[in-house]
Amino acid sequence: WSRLRASMDLDGHMSGGKDDVDESTQTSTRDVTIDMATIMESETFASQQSTPSEEIGTEIHQKDDIASLTGSDVLPKSAKAKSSSGFSSASFNFWENYTTFKPEDIKAFDDEDDESGIFHYVSDMMLEMRSYIHSFIRQLSIQLLVVFFLSWMVLCALGIGLILNWRASSIDGRRVEVESKAVSIGAFFASQMDKALSPLYTLAAFVKSSEDLMQLSNIAMSFDIISSNFRNVTGIPPSILQQYNSIVKNIYQTVDAGSYRISSTIINLQLAPRGIVSLIYPPDPKAIGHDLLRDSNRRPDALKAISEGFVMSGPVQLVQGGNMMIGRLPIFVDSTVPGAIDPVQLQVTAASPDMYWWGFATCLFNYEDVLEKSGIFDELAREGLVFNLTRLDVVANGNSQIYSTNVIASSVNQTMSNDFVVVPLQVPGNTWNLTLGDKNGFHPSWVSGAIAATVILSFCLAMFMLTILVSRKMQKQLLYRIMPARAIKRLQHGRQVVEVFSTVTIFFSDIVGFTNMANDMHPLEVMAMLNELYCKFDALVAKHGVYKVETIGDAYMVVGGAPDRRTGPDAAERVVRFALEAIDLVKNNTGDLKLQIRAGIASGPVVAGVVGTSMPRYCFFGDTVNTASRMESTSKALSLQISEVTYRLLRECKTEFVIVPRMTDSEHKLVVKGKGAMQTYWVKGIQGGAGELIGAAGEHHVNSGL
Repeated sequence: WSRLRASMDLDGHMSGGKDDVDESTQTSTRDVTIDMATIMESETFASQQSTPSEEIGTEIHQKDDIASLTGSDVLPKSAKAKSSSGFSSASFNFWENYTTFKPEDIKAFDDEDDESGIFHYVSDMMLEMRSYIHSFIRQLSIQLLVVFFLSWMVLCALGIGLILNWRASSIDGRRVEVESKAVSIGAFFASQMDKALSPLYTLAAFVKSSEDLMQLSNIAMSFDIISSNFRNVTGIPPSILQQYNSIVKNIYQTVDAGSYRISSTIINLQLAPRGIVSLIYPPDPKAIGHDLLRDSNRRPDALKAISEGFVMSGPVQLVQGGNMMIGRLPIFVDSTVPGAIDPVQLQVTAASPDMYWWGFATCLFNYEDVLEKSGIFDELAREGLVFNLTRLDVVANGNSQIYSTNVIASSVNQTMSNDFVVVPLQVPGNTWNLTLGDKNGFHPSWVSGAIAATVILSFCLAMFMLTILVSRKMQKQLLYRIMPARAIKRLQHGRQVVEVFSTVTIFFSDIVGFTNMANDMHPLEVMAMLNELYCKFDALVAKHGVYKVETIGDAYMVVGGAPDRRTGPDAAERVVRFALEAIDLVKNNTGDLKLQIRAGIASGPVVAGVVGTSMPRYCFFGDTVNTASRMESTSKALSLQISEVTYRLLRECKTEFVIVPRMTDSEHKLVVKGKGAMQTYWVKGIQGGAGELIGAAGEHHVNSGL
């Protein structure tokens, strides 16, 4: 059988040919299929004639080509003629009829001898997948699709909600991180400013403690004007110049005592008595003699320093070149110091009341060098941050004030994003702001990808749930076809299934001459024939609302009134209608194989329940079952015999059935094995309008004796 099966492809056609038969005789796949069945039958017949299996195997394996087994020399003519019959010429060919048996179904008969290889294995897997997909699609319903889409939407909403929550947490966390970084950077800038300006306070202290330096305010009164913004300061005694240079050198040594050399960032330290730059170290000829109060560009900052006690200017383009920061610290002395100026004369309010203004201690430092040595640019670049350091200046303009913002420092070739934080810096005499932001924004870049992944994953999960629901539905439908739903629920709860029914109607049928017919057919043909016939019976069962109990060989058993309880007449009517249509279906068959069935019906009480734990079955017990079986076994071909109880129930129905008693002797009773004499009846059909007989059963007339 394995070698015969190997000659078939997956579509049910034969791959071999008949070497000694004309092509005209090979036009039908059905003929080849019948030939194959006949070969198998011939082998069976040979084995039944006590032919040793070894001889048969030797004869088969001597064939070089499986196609030679399909030649006419192997097939007896009688076998060909016999195997060409079928229950239905249009649909009995089980190789082609996909509603009954498919070629791939034959695999179940020969799992032990698999010679198909990986190709057939993959093909079988694809066929199984295709079958599952078709079944899956058939089981889909509006409710399941609604559940699928709702599940998808809910999963998407939950997933996207979590992502947005993580996004908000990520933004808040990043914002807090940037704010913390900005505070630390602000503290760094403030400390650098303090270090850079600390020499100013030291220089101011030295001036107040030196009588020679204090005389500079008086000497400055005699400086001649040489241009609009400069004066001649050559009249300063050399001793004062030497003392000043010595003081500044000591200051440099003091501030450079630590690990960080501040002096390298200081351009110079200046003394400007009465606002005139008189002493500079290191010397700068371009700035010496600069009168800050006469210079319209410097006067506002000078007056602001007097009123606020300190001012940081810049970045500005200095006369000595470069963009630098200027720190000016006003020096206030007693009014008794010669040359000191009363702030009232300058129309400003001094930061130190009741004190006179002596002049400025000024520090010029390269703030870009400070930033570069700090490594702040590289550090922020590594963290993906950009910054702007700005100073807000307030300039008096008559009775009003003008606010201007000057950029002190910023990230190189970077643009500030829309997500940033602003931290004010504590710088004396000025309002400085540090703006720090992420160059890509605080919004995480993974949100879009995460949402897309969530939608896809939600779809997969929803599809998985749909697959589970469909599989459960298919399993439930299969269980409900095998056993009543009520019995399944009891079994699932571990309860025994036992039910008592007072009145049910039971139908039995079998095929007349089935034993001889089965001997003349291959088992697969028998199986295909029964499958086609009983599939049609199953459709009638669903139509009339009765319950199919089981099939045993050619026997078919149906119950009305159980497991769904019905009144006795209603159950009897449904079963009889089913029986009449079943007989009519067999009688009107147009196939080559003419079948005949016997049918019998009985009514009465039964007990139903599930027997066994392995492959449990829902069975019926009681004398009514035996009686129905006797009604079938003593019935005749294409006839329906009923018991007397069923007869009485039918008389209570609204439907008018044509029923006649079965007359076997003078007493009109039938002797039934195990029952004795019984009065039985033939159901001929249903009486229609104008005397028409609908669904007639039996081969005899109504008034015939048998």
